[in-house]
Amino acid sequence: MKRIVAILLLLICLCGCAPRRHYCSNSINNKITEEKSTEEILEYFKKERYKAFIKKHAKYLHTVKTDEILDNIYKYGKDDYDREIMLAMFAKESKFYERADSFLGARYGRGIGQVSEIGLKDYNEKNNTEYKPSDLYDIDINIKIAYWIFHHNELYGVVGRTEKIIAYNRGAEKVKRERDNPNLVYYYGVMELYNEIKS
Repeated sequence: MKRIVAILLLLICLCGCAPRRHYCSNSINNKITEEKSTEEILEYFKKERYKAFIKKHAKYLHTVKTDEILDNIYKYGKDDYDREIMLAMFAKESKFYERADSFLGARYGRGIGQVSEIGLKDYNEKNNTEYKPSDLYDIDINIKIAYWIFHHNELYGVVGRTEKIIAYNRGAEKVKRERDNPNLVYYYGVMELYNEIKS
């Protein structure tokens, strides 16, 4: 992380100190352009960090669809936390393998986000869609439904980030029943991966 910051500062310094060709005499427009460039550099390094994380934790490095996964993480994620916590959960759930089935049986989890048939049924009913279990092997569909389930659990009485993460794996009803003695194994595993992304 320190190396990335050092490189970033060097690039910013070079951009700031190098002679510029003034295509626009308006200094305000030039300032906006400089700020946008800095934001683009920051975003570039962030995406490279995400890509490195996906490749590190991929079940099959030579076939992992890094760009497609990342495109959909950005497509459906609300913000950096949303994207990063979901990356951590996908690493935990499937190791980014889009054909993954739950060890308990495919009906308990399919694809990148290990979406269950119960979760799929709930999504279809609430969103007037007709996705089939086999559709969950599609990365776009799977990630879209995974995000929906993650946030929709709040409507079932799940409270706070910790419970939302546990509920994604164990279900909202179990989380509420176990509130006095929560099963935190999954949560700690996800948070370890999340902290790795942030480091």
